[in-house]
Amino acid sequence: MNLQERNAEMVTMLRSGSTIREIAERVGLSLDRTGEVIREINGTTRMPLHARFWRKVDKRGPDECWEWKSSKNEWGYGTFHVSNRCQLAHRVAWLIYNGEIPAGLLVCHTCDNPLCVNPAHLWLGTNAENIADMVQKGRAHRTPSEAVWCAKLTSERVAAIRRDYASGEYTQLELAQREGVSRANIGIVVRKRTWRHVD
Repeated sequence: MNLQERNAEMVTMLRSGSTIREIAERVGLSLDRTGEVIREINGTTRMPLHARFWRKVDKRGPDECWEWKSSKNEWGYGTFHVSNRCQLAHRVAWLIYNGEIPAGLLVCHTCDNPLCVNPAHLWLGTNAENIADMVQKGRAHRTPSEAVWCAKLTSERVAAIRRDYASGEYTQLELAQREGVSRANIGIVVRKRTWRHVD
C-alpha cells in the first residue's frame, strides 16, 4: 500500500469511527506503549499530524460538536501548529478529512461553535456566504456607533451635523473642519450611511 492509499484508508477509517489502534493495525503503523501512533523522522520519533490533532479533541457523537481542547486565539477559535505555522484547528480538521481548501474559500461552521472541529459541522464558503449565514442566524451584532472605541462623533453631534447641513448654512467641508473629521466622513453621516439610528 503506497502512502496515498494508506492516507486515504486512514481517513476512511477515521470517518467510520475506527480507533487509532484499529487504523494502525490495518495500515501497518507502529504504536507506542500508550497506544499512540509513532513514526521515525531523521531518527526522531514523531506522531503523524492526524494523531497529534485528534488527541486534542473531545470527540463525541457524530452529530455533536467535537470541541478543541488545546490552545485558542483571541476570537475563541482553536489553534494548532503545522510545520511551525499556527493554523486554525477547524481548517486543519477540514484538511485531514477533505483535503485542500480552495483559494478564496473559508471553512465555516454550521454549529456556530468556534471550538468545534467536527468535519460534519464544517462547510466551505466565501466570505460573503459566511457573513450572509451569520446575518441569517441573527449573529450579526451592530455596535452603536459611539460605542466604537475610535469614534470621534456622538449621537448629539451627528444630529447637529445633519440639521446644520440640511439648513444649507454649512458645506460638508465646513462641518468637517468644525468637527475635526474628514469631509468624506461628514458625507456618509449626512447621507445616513453611518449613524442610521440617529434622526
